[in-house]
Amino acid sequence: MKRNRMDDHSHWMSGIDRRIRNQRLYGKMLLEWKWERTYLLLYQTDEWGWFYEGIAEYPDILVEMSKERVIVADVHRRCFLTIDKENVTWMGHHRVLDLNDDGERWEGDVLHDMPCGWGVLFDKDNAIIYEGFRIGAVNVCYGRSYYSDIHKLEYEGEICEGKRWGRGVQYDRNGKVVFDGEWLNDEHHVEKRTTIVRVNHVMHTLLEDLTVSDECCNGAEWKEFDFCIMSNLRELRVGNGCFGRVETVNLLRLDRLEKVVVGENSFTQHRNGYGKEHSHFCLKECPMLRELRVGRYSFSDYSVCEIESVNRLEVIEMGDLFMDNHNFDHANLPKLRTLVFGQSAFIFCSRAVFENLPELVSIQLGEDAFRFKKDTPTELVMRNLPKLTTLCSMRVNVISFLFPNRVVLENMPSLTMVNLRSNAFSYAKSQTVSSIWIGVD
Repeated sequence: MKRNRMDDHSHWMSGIDRRIRNQRLYGKMLLEWKWERTYLLLYQTDEWGWFYEGIAEYPDILVEMSKERVIVADVHRRCFLTIDKENVTWMGHHRVLDLNDDGERWEGDVLHDMPCGWGVLFDKDNAIIYEGFRIGAVNVCYGRSYYSDIHKLEYEGEICEGKRWGRGVQYDRNGKVVFDGEWLNDEHHVEKRTTIVRVNHVMHTLLEDLTVSDECCNGAEWKEFDFCIMSNLRELRVGNGCFGRVETVNLLRLDRLEKVVVGENSFTQHRNGYGKEHSHFCLKECPMLRELRVGRYSFSDYSVCEIESVNRLEVIEMGDLFMDNHNFDHANLPKLRTLVFGQSAFIFCSRAVFENLPELVSIQLGEDAFRFKKDTPTELVMRNLPKLTTLCSMRVNVISFLFPNRVVLENMPSLTMVNLRSNAFSYAKSQTVSSIWIGVD
């Protein structure tokens, strides 16, 4: 029975909806898993949000993501695990499939009378054209292609929807290696530095230096800033007035990240706003990071900050001193030497911890920095800071460290310069002090 246009439209919409769901599912997986390597284009659409295209490698498996489908394959075992989340283990193996009257044939995995899985493609002269994964007429995931006239190997490596994509080796007609390395969208000359100047800018996971221009990425589609799959990123610079609607920032498992700089009034909707329940900054497992600098008013309405396992971090600077600022920090960082918090940094916070910082020398505070919430359970912990010599406010009569209910000050034997207002710590209901010299002006 012939399908009418309504049936065709419904079938098309069903396919679009399925692909969107799969993209979102595997997109979530991309952010949560620790991938060995990713070779992905990242781009946004107003209707569907983030889309990913390319190859991601995980131990023993390969994931191909495209507009057409999402494929999970086991290259070692030469089999598909899923296509669009559907199990495909019922396909026929070791089948011979005639493709046309000219004599081209496929020997390998077959589903619904078409190539689907690993196999070998032969031309009419019985010569191998291709060996690897294939769906219909499209090479996918991984394979080897041959020069059609001389039957020598032309390319071996990863593939996305017929394009060289991921790790691969190209050979000339004499068998000499032309290129051995990373491919993206059929190209191996990939720009490693880019500047975002508009919302729908296309990025990729081979980037090493990313700059976001002023007043960018403020659309409703930006609810989360998660660059966990940007594993090659070394420097991240965000300009002024960017990502105003983002409520979650995750910089996780970025093994090469060395520097993060954020300008003024970014990651905030309310310049003078206080903490939102779900606004969250997380910086973890970035072993090469040395510098984190955040301009005034940025993150002003964030309430939670986690900084862990960034063992080379030397400098944290939050806002300009003497400027209104509601930034944040928590640190357990063995290389950190200097902490600078601008005016109103962590104002109305409930807990602040400075602990196990063996190289920390100086903490400088702007007005109202770490002014805790009044009449609620609050805690300030400063412990095991053996090289800390300076703890000071940058103005006379600046209010800092006010209203913590519980104060723990332990093991700061080098502290020789303390310049805080006399009422600092004075509202504490519980104090633990040991191995410390404190002088208060």
